[in-house]
Amino acid sequence: MSDDTRAPPDLAAIWREFAGAPGARRPDFRFDPDFYGHRYADVAGEPDPAARARHFADVGEAEGRNPTLYRETAGDFPHLDEVVAYLVRDPRLKAAIAGGVPGAAELTFELMALGDPVDRQVADFSVQHYRTVSPDLATAPDIALFLHYVKFGHREGRPVLARLRRNVTEGARAFDPARRTVIVATHEFSATGAPMVALDLARRAADTFNVVVLGLRRASGELVERFAEVAVAVAVTERPFEEWAYLDPGPLDHADFAVLNSVECFPLVKALVAREVPFVSYVHEFTNYTLPAYKCVVTALYAERVLFSSETVRRSWAGVLADAGFDVDRDSAIVPQDVLVPAAVPEDEYRAARSRLEGLIGTAIGDRRVVYGAGQVHWRKGTDIFAMLAAGARRTDPDTIFVWIGDGLDHEDFHVGVWVEKHLADGGVNDPAGNLFFLPAGPYYRDVCRAADVLFLSSRLDPLPNVVFDAARFGCGVVLFAGASGFDDARYLAEPIMWRVPFGDLAAAAGTIAAIPVKTLKDGAFAVRPDAAPEGTAGAASGDMSGTPSGRAAGAAPEAAAVFDRIVGDLEARLAASAPPAGDGAYDVGILYGPSDPPGLRARERRTVWRHGRRAVWQSRAEAEGAVAASGNWVHRTLRIAPYREMLPAGLPPYRIHVHAYYTDAFAGDLSRHAAYRHAERVVATTDTEEKADGLEAAGRAAGVAVEARLVPNRGRDVLPFLALFDGGGDGTGDDNDIWCHVHLKRSVGLGPTSPGEVWRAFLMRILLGGPERLSSALALVRRPEIGLVTAFDPYILGWTGSRRLLAALQARMDRGDGERWDGAPADGGPAGMDRTLPDHPLLFPMGNMFWAKTGTVRAMKRLFGPDYPWPGEPLPGDGTVFHLIERLWPAAAALSGRDSVFLDKPDEPRV
Repeated sequence: MSDDTRAPPDLAAIWREFAGAPGARRPDFRFDPDFYGHRYADVAGEPDPAARARHFADVGEAEGRNPTLYRETAGDFPHLDEVVAYLVRDPRLKAAIAGGVPGAAELTFELMALGDPVDRQVADFSVQHYRTVSPDLATAPDIALFLHYVKFGHREGRPVLARLRRNVTEGARAFDPARRTVIVATHEFSATGAPMVALDLARRAADTFNVVVLGLRRASGELVERFAEVAVAVAVTERPFEEWAYLDPGPLDHADFAVLNSVECFPLVKALVAREVPFVSYVHEFTNYTLPAYKCVVTALYAERVLFSSETVRRSWAGVLADAGFDVDRDSAIVPQDVLVPAAVPEDEYRAARSRLEGLIGTAIGDRRVVYGAGQVHWRKGTDIFAMLAAGARRTDPDTIFVWIGDGLDHEDFHVGVWVEKHLADGGVNDPAGNLFFLPAGPYYRDVCRAADVLFLSSRLDPLPNVVFDAARFGCGVVLFAGASGFDDARYLAEPIMWRVPFGDLAAAAGTIAAIPVKTLKDGAFAVRPDAAPEGTAGAASGDMSGTPSGRAAGAAPEAAAVFDRIVGDLEARLAASAPPAGDGAYDVGILYGPSDPPGLRARERRTVWRHGRRAVWQSRAEAEGAVAASGNWVHRTLRIAPYREMLPAGLPPYRIHVHAYYTDAFAGDLSRHAAYRHAERVVATTDTEEKADGLEAAGRAAGVAVEARLVPNRGRDVLPFLALFDGGGDGTGDDNDIWCHVHLKRSVGLGPTSPGEVWRAFLMRILLGGPERLSSALALVRRPEIGLVTAFDPYILGWTGSRRLLAALQARMDRGDGERWDGAPADGGPAGMDRTLPDHPLLFPMGNMFWAKTGTVRAMKRLFGPDYPWPGEPLPGDGTVFHLIERLWPAAAALSGRDSVFLDKPDEPRV
């Protein structure tokens, strides 16, 4: 018999407590007069709720009618009570459901069905939250959303408030209102490099601040409890902007500033800017593998300061920072997360570690050289390179042993594991008679460090891996590739334990390793360079490859304290020196926030960017004109901005329109929306199939427009089909002053007219072609002899982005005069040999690659690349190809042909 004699809760009283005004019309949760009247037509005309209740008691119950939504749903869905039990939050209702109290599940369900805010008070469910995290259901009524989750969403594993709240861990520290509050963000909670740095920052911050830790995902979750030891709270959400408001009110809303440790924390930026919480980003990642690239762009635009762990990492960000107009000297700094401290291993620890390593790998070591690599098995870490080096050393250095320690070797992983397994197997891995051994990460990591002589950092790109700091503390030498990690910085290479070899040069790496001495004994301790090792033993390892607390568990390391103090000091100085811009600008567009977000948020994010003096959106046409005028670059001197106007078709010069139509479904609508098609001398449409070509010509006949459809390969996006029109013997035989308009239908089938891409295209088409009766003034401008290009002025500011990687090769072609020589006079009348250096930022170009151009401009573009340029084929990445580069080069092509470029400004045309 149970000893629990507590009386069951008064369910009717709980209903009255939460139901409020609805309770006056509906005193009993077991009967809903509105539901009953809506479901059954014979009582729908009876307005009195009491009369409806009597009808149910007298007639409906006997007929099996449902008195509530709960009863109806339970009849169709037998697992309803299980879902309710999962969601219930109110402790009285939770206990009642667990104890099998009749009606408890029904009461909870009916309370949740009341919607906001009752649902989130009694349960871990909010209909508004569910709408936010389920955008495919955004237009559904509240009650339909609630029923969707009960019947389908729970089974589908859709996120609800329950998941969010169960990912909040109460911290060991109490919130102190007298202290400032800092958010320390980590992208995950695994015991790996960046999260360990975040943990050290949180520990130091806890000395003087309330610390709230925000993470995007738990991953292994190893560090959650360790963060909680120094925090007020630890919260995990992949949707910080959407879910911030649904976290229970608390310290998070008191945040004074934030530290985003890792660029992977970029989703938090949207939430922080919305709440005007300033933040510093501490970046450890190279841009090469930080994809999509907008992660880096968002970081560069909105952070008060960006701190980099090494100069090598900051160099990889140079293009992103230049595109954003980021002041590198003012707003960035190099702040390593640790200090390289060469030390030595006490003799007894060294000998014990060598003995244990012998047992782990099953072979005698003796005085042989031991080379190790460490980290997750991955191409970035160069695990395959390590294996290849060991294979070569079997011939050149047979006495050396190679040991890799790390997790992630999955022989069923097609992307990495299958191929690394091949390397290891062919290298005779874990053969006692061989030289290559693999150990999964475990508690013996420090024994490997103590026993080894050399760490070979085989990484292709690795910011500042903690294993190098560990290697130094344990008296090892380190061999690394040039330009492959932050340890290629001068501050580290000056250490005598560091050896650098050319990138990917295995022969140089093997020769260097063979020349490094094994650890030798001096003053009771072993080290590769005992003359460089200070007295005493090796420090605690900063890495933690065992899942057990590292040597730092007692508190933040001194270097971490210095990092956090530096962050706070720099942030305060930056905030004190910045001044807010005046006004919200002429263009209501955003980057973080879209049309469905409040306009105030878009204005707030623009002001944040402008306060930093960075580039994302032009504040006005005048600002753009000032930026162009301030540049002395030869391309920028040919750029002009003019207001958009419309004109009647009378007196037009002959012109041609080229439309590339890989997608054809919008073409018929374009013909009716833009009179320019009807007045064109020719309309040439390129596409890739006979069926599409027939459809384009048929659409032209229906609109009274003669369309010349041409078949082209699906190659080169819309750029190559347009340039191909000007090949020898084709349309390019005309005069340099012939006028062409180039547009395209880059629309994914199925997207509606309000999709962002289609709205942008409509913006461009209206400015370039005008409307159904009048034409754009672009045509009047491009006919002028001094104009070679006319396009839309876009309120967004876009740099070279990924195509910057191609600039050096293009500049070399220009400097050498590859292809045909320039035969047009320089735009400024200068000498033929004038400087043709491309600008560091394009400032203005035809975004979307749609424009009016003279044939001379197109020919200049073709000469830039020459007749035999090796154009890449499909499929193509989303940015960084030569075709993205060409989009940015049209003003340069116009300038090379001796003509100017004009950008038409139409502020009232919706851009998003």
